[in-house]
Amino acid sequence: MVVRLHHVEVLCQNLEQSLKQFCEKFGFNVLARSSSPKRFTLNRDAINFVLSEGARERDTVFNVALEVKDVKQVVDVVKRNDGKVIREPEILSDSNGKVESAVVQTPVGNVVHTLLNASGYNGVFLPGFDVFDSKMALPKTPCYATDSSNSRTIIKDRILTHFDHITFACPLGTSQTVMKWYEKCFGFTRFSINSDETQDGFVVQSAIQGASIGMKLTAMQYWFCSESELRIDTDEPGGGVKFVFAEPLPGQGPNQVQTFLTEHGGPGIQHIGLHTPDITQAVAALKDNGVAFIDPPAAYYSEEGKLQEIKYVGECVESLQNHGVLLDAESFIVKENTESSAAQDTKYLMQVFTRPLFNEDTFFLEVIQRCGATGFGAGNITALWKAVDSYLSKKK
Repeated sequence: MVVRLHHVEVLCQNLEQSLKQFCEKFGFNVLARSSSPKRFTLNRDAINFVLSEGARERDTVFNVALEVKDVKQVVDVVKRNDGKVIREPEILSDSNGKVESAVVQTPVGNVVHTLLNASGYNGVFLPGFDVFDSKMALPKTPCYATDSSNSRTIIKDRILTHFDHITFACPLGTSQTVMKWYEKCFGFTRFSINSDETQDGFVVQSAIQGASIGMKLTAMQYWFCSESELRIDTDEPGGGVKFVFAEPLPGQGPNQVQTFLTEHGGPGIQHIGLHTPDITQAVAALKDNGVAFIDPPAAYYSEEGKLQEIKYVGECVESLQNHGVLLDAESFIVKENTESSAAQDTKYLMQVFTRPLFNEDTFFLEVIQRCGATGFGAGNITALWKAVDSYLSKKK
């Protein structure tokens, strides 16, 4: 049913400021633009963000566009499951071909899915967007631009390569309903984040400044490989669109999920994971451009078990610590005199969070490198989320 994640759209209060941040700090290339409404398509490798000028009170990531094989079929399924269709299927076209498109509302706040069948389109992005070149004026923002030809120019420096996952912040007690909607409407299936996960989800708890902080995480995925005729060019095992749902626990103190719900004005997209094949290179390059990352807990790299785990998979503790990168290996058991050579087949991942990108403490990005692992770093979740909560509490 789902072919791939086509793009993610951000509604910006200050389009100039957002363009500057994505282009100058994160190194995105301005690929195309639309004049009415004013929108810019930004690209790095297989990652496409669309920045739109909007009149909402806050910046928000609101549209996850999915390329599907049959738009009308998906819309019919959404209708049968009492879903809201914002825009019925229609054909968009220009000299480069045609695209069938529709928009449906999700159960998560202001988040929508634009459904696209672009199999018959050969343009730079979508109908209504023109190839961006240096002759087009940006709003006072020096961004990377394509050349003046009609050919598509894509950054492929392998620093950031594709969307890895999207995490939604949901109100207390709602994530199960949301997951059922995605299962019925899009064919997503649930997968476990941690072996300790129950049917209700994986509970993360920690103590920040003496207060008990907790949240619950669940995850779903649409596997591209479930349909043999579909292929995706990605170095992630299996490929797929991964969604994570986070909600606060009852009777807990303030935490990052509740902070998002309050400052965002309701549920929505809290963060997006971007894949990199070399996380230390990526973090170093992004820091050089001015990207600020959240520092992990100071004790993380001195924990005996974690030190052994990092050495076991053959990574350099000093390098990870210098870049603030966390590592999680699957099925790792602490052993005496562990040798890295014994871990050639061990699957693991490394990850780090940026600080919030908007004026409010809402949306941020995650940089993640997968070395065979398909989860979300269960061993790191507490450390990562504790780091975020600690950062937010220091700002108050």
